[in-house]
Amino acid sequence: MTSSSLSSDSIAVSVEFWRASIAPQLAPDEKIAAWLETDLDTGLHFNQTLLVVTDCALYAQNPGKSQWLRWPYRAGLTLSHHDHGGVATLELHDASCRQAYWRYTVGLSIAAQRLIDQFQRQA
Repeated sequence: MTSSSLSSDSIAVSVEFWRASIAPQLAPDEKIAAWLETDLDTGLHFNQTLLVVTDCALYAQNPGKSQWLRWPYRAGLTLSHHDHGGVATLELHDASCRQAYWRYTVGLSIAAQRLIDQFQRQA
């Protein structure tokens, strides 16, 4: 088995694990539009958080937690990113304040931008 096929297998296992984890949270007709597995927690330790954009909401499952957080789309809800020194931050804001944020290494920036694009299309 080549290292690239091993990576593909690892990704497939990860995707199936997350799909099974979020499936009970979704409405019967709710569809996943994008997902991102971050690689840093808010304390900048290597840890994974999953963000999922559906046609109805943004979901997040933080490290070590079984419960999913959910933000339904509403007016003024935005998702943006910035980076500094190799660490990037995704921030979720509503009209009044920051609702949540997630950190990741800049190597995930392209995937994060895809997530933001899908969020903007869905919201």
